[in-house]
Amino acid sequence: MTVAGRIVYIWDPKTQALLRRLSDVPFDALDERDRHVLEKDRYNCPPASHLPVVARRDGRNELVVARWGFPIPQRPSGVFNARIENVASSGLWRGMWGAGHCAFVVRGFYEWRRDDRTPFFLHRTDGQPMVLGGLVGERTVQGETKLCFSLVTCPPNGTVARVHDRMPVVLEPDDARAWIDAEATGEAALAGLAVPAAEGVLSMHPVGPDVGSIHNDRPDLMEPRGPEVV
Repeated sequence: MTVAGRIVYIWDPKTQALLRRLSDVPFDALDERDRHVLEKDRYNCPPASHLPVVARRDGRNELVVARWGFPIPQRPSGVFNARIENVASSGLWRGMWGAGHCAFVVRGFYEWRRDDRTPFFLHRTDGQPMVLGGLVGERTVQGETKLCFSLVTCPPNGTVARVHDRMPVVLEPDDARAWIDAEATGEAALAGLAVPAAEGVLSMHPVGPDVGSIHNDRPDLMEPRGPEVV
């Protein structure tokens, strides 16, 4: 099963502050098209979308726009999750682990419970944006070279295990720069970051069925339809 197939990205002061903390390049260096992506709120964003990530380029952390998902012939939307257990050995990610890393700032993500397909919104308990660890590289998409990224996944913590057997790698902000500057950090230290989030870091609550359609993109999709679970 896929993991975190829908995310929430909100261009609010908290997200802006965190991205400035991670990036060495001012936002105004982006062209008009990329700034539109950066500043656009997305409440039900699916794979194959273009989204802002922070990646290491020319010796500095840079905010760039990348396609979520590495395209393969049998999956038009692309492969948008990379399992930590095989990122170093899989041909799809060859050369990226320990070199081509990125961080992806989101407000949270949706997950569907396996037994009854109830959708849940997962977010940080402290109300801060969530930093997800990813891999990034160039691929040919419809004849054009594009920067693509995938989230790295690991086994779940206790909260996420209630709905799914995998979770994205959730980085603490103090660790995110080390993840991005992968070559300097080293593979052993990176593996120590690609672990389940500590208990209590994430919370979740059930949401309504409208999140099931990518055509719905509204703030109320995140609203709880039941009690919070930590």
